[in-house]
Amino acid sequence: MAEKQFGISGIDGNMIYAKQKNKKLGFVGEIEMIDVSIITDLLEKGYVPIISSIATDINGGTYNINSDILASGISGKLNAERLFILTNVKGIYRDFNDKNSLIEIIKTKEVKDLIDQKYIVGGMIPKAECAVDAIKSGTEKVTIIDGTEPHSIIKEMFTVKGYGTMFEK
Repeated sequence: MAEKQFGISGIDGNMIYAKQKNKKLGFVGEIEMIDVSIITDLLEKGYVPIISSIATDINGGTYNINSDILASGISGKLNAERLFILTNVKGIYRDFNDKNSLIEIIKTKEVKDLIDQKYIVGGMIPKAECAVDAIKSGTEKVTIIDGTEPHSIIKEMFTVKGYGTMFEK
């Protein structure tokens, strides 16, 4: 049977409560609470939830939530086996100009040092921090992969070598 998709947002059923992150950023929110009961209900019924990263505050105001942060929070709450963070590069490199320097496995305790040593830079910093947060909150493994490559998730899941950068406890 083909999987069925069901689109929801964090506003539905008050699934995600947020507060304003910074007045200067406007309607950008910071997560305060995630209730995964809607997600688990959909999964139990055979649906794949497609979640828009919009949240509400206690007064009904709406906020945009960074999708990597939201995915990290949800996967942790679900105690997920895996979280895939899709981006436009294969993963984290020791030298971004040397495509043979991909770091295949990173332990969460190594992330701060890799940031300090400038191996993890720019937009990869929040992705790496989300990976660490997801693992700390209950996700078993997180992998950053190139979502622009065909079949990248399948390559990661079903090959011995793997495909991106995997974060482990």
